[in-house]
Amino acid sequence: MTFDSGFAVHERNNRFPPISSGDKTLDELLSGGFHKDLIYLLYGDKKLTTNILLTTSVIVQKAFVNGGLGEGIRVAFIDGNNRFNPYNISKFAVTQNLSPRIVLENILISRSFT
Repeated sequence: MTFDSGFAVHERNNRFPPISSGDKTLDELLSGGFHKDLIYLLYGDKKLTTNILLTTSVIVQKAFVNGGLGEGIRVAFIDGNNRFNPYNISKFAVTQNLSPRIVLENILISRSFT
């Protein structure tokens, strides 16, 4: 087992820019957006938080030079509210000049119910 220093992890994670949530206020609170390899819990209005997560699930798949992390990035979407809508994802992917099919194939969905 090997250990990394906190600084090494920080440097490795800073190679990737934050991913915009699509919400300017939230991006400000997150110091620019969502950061790679961190887990976030969004609490609040179900419709708003779901929209932010769906938007981010598409934006992250854009090319690196266009504010995403590049092609082939897979996104884990934990759907606790049963609100994942592939039709909305597809429509938004088209507006971002991405293939809806490829975007949907790269989103891994886990449904959890309480």
